[in-house]
Formats: sequence, C-alpha cells, structure tokens
Amino acid sequence: MRKISFGETVFFSISLTWLGWSPTIATAAVSSDRFWLLPTTQIQIKWPAAQASVSVSTVHSVSSEVAVTSAGALKILCPDLRILEIQPGQAMNCPPAEKNFQFIAKASAPWEVTPPPPIKGEGESEPMIPPEKRAQFQAEQQRFETLPVDDAFKIFLLANFYASWELYAEALKQFETPLAAQTDPAALRLVGYLAMQNGNPRKAGKYYHAALACSERIDDGEGQALAHHQLALLYESFANRAQAQQHIQRALEWYHRIGRQDDLVTQAQAFSDTLANQ
Repeated sequence: MRKISFGETVFFSISLTWLGWSPTIATAAVSSDRFWLLPTTQIQIKWPAAQASVSVSTVHSVSSEVAVTSAGALKILCPDLRILEIQPGQAMNCPPAEKNFQFIAKASAPWEVTPPPPIKGEGESEPMIPPEKRAQFQAEQQRFETLPVDDAFKIFLLANFYASWELYAEALKQFETPLAAQTDPAALRLVGYLAMQNGNPRKAGKYYHAALACSERIDDGEGQALAHHQLALLYESFANRAQAQQHIQRALEWYHRIGRQDDLVTQAQAFSDTLANQ
C-alpha cells in the first residue's frame, strides 16, 4: 500500500500490480480555476468523502480536490488552453498563466445560487463585438479551433467560448445540433444554459431534463446531481418552489452519495435552506 498526500488530505491505494494493472494515482487541489481531464482510457475519480470511486471515460471537468486512478498517464487541459501530461504520482495543478479563459458556461455546474436572468428576450439582437475587440475574439477563437482535441470536445469548448462573449444566440445557431447529437449529459446541460441565457427557459428545461435522463441511463451519479441542481434553479425562476425543492433535495442526495464536498454542494444546501424558509 502506498500513501499519497497533498496538504491535509491523504489517499491510500493498494498495489494492483499482481493483477496485471499498474495504477496511476494523482491528487488534484484546485482553488478557483477549473481544468479538464482528457482520459484515453477509463479512469476512476474519488472525492475525499466518497465511499467509492466514480468511473469516467470521457472528458471530465475538475474544480475540487479529488483522487484519480488511471492505467496510464493522464492529460489535462488548463484554463490557459495548455495541455499537460500528468505522470504517476504527480499533482494535477495548472501553472500560473497570464491569460486564463473563464468558461462562463461550465456545463458541469450551476453558476450561481439563483439562475442569472436572461440577458435578453429570445429573438432580440445579439450583442455586437466592439470593433476594438474583434481581433482579440478572432485570435482566441483560432486557439480553440486549433486545439489538439477531438471534434466533439472542441465543439463543447467553442460553445463555452461563445457564451463567455455573451453570444448565446450565435452559439445555439452553430452548436445546438452537434451538441445535442452527442447525447452527452454535459453537452445537453450546456445547451440548456445557452437557451436560458438566450431567453428561452422552456427550451432550457427540455435540455436539462434530457441531460437528467441521459445520466440516469448511464448510471452517472454526478450528472444526475448536476441536472437536478440546474432544474431546481430553473423551477425556482418559474416560482414553482415545490418542484424546485424536490429537485434540489435530489441533487443533495446525489452529491452526498458520491461524496462531493465543495462550494457547489454548499450552494445547493444554501438554496435548499432558502426555499424551505420561504
């Protein structure tokens, strides 16, 4: 058994070499910046309070301390769009950078305790990129388009990028169909966010429910928690507190079941308490 510690958190792992599988153990301590795991094979993610690990085989965002087990080296995408290879036992930390891209539509998490109001009514004109910002926009867009990642993830990142510029209608126009075709819970939640911000909460609800159903089919506990969380915020915006309370309780149940303990869970608990006191 080997012990790997980071700060005050200690993770233990039993060697599985005798089974013909040599695991990689890495701990990630992340404060505010989020990065993406880019697994090439199935990996195991475990939050410190979890009783068991969660299996992940697709791109996965990380924003809190976790233990990750993999059969080989890992790659991560940092907020400055650098891709780093993480060797066995190495901490998954992104180095400081002059320019970090803030992914406004973090499809794996709600963004506030209460949903942001729609930026505009559906069908209203999209905000224009100021002339002095167009060169910056085009340069940053090219960085996303040339990333050495698969097409599905690149579309996901580009939709995030458009959302960070508040180009919600254009993001839906270009990316709704390919994102929905992925049948990936994170992609479906992202489309829901774009629809909400574009003034169409009913379309947002459609995609949040689709994301929930998809997570249920593949037994994705974290995805179910996130979808319930977003649906709770959506129903609260409709003043349907009964449905909001039901969904936030389901979100909290799943967060506790997978052992997640971070600011997102604190937000969910605070939102639940607010609903209960109304």
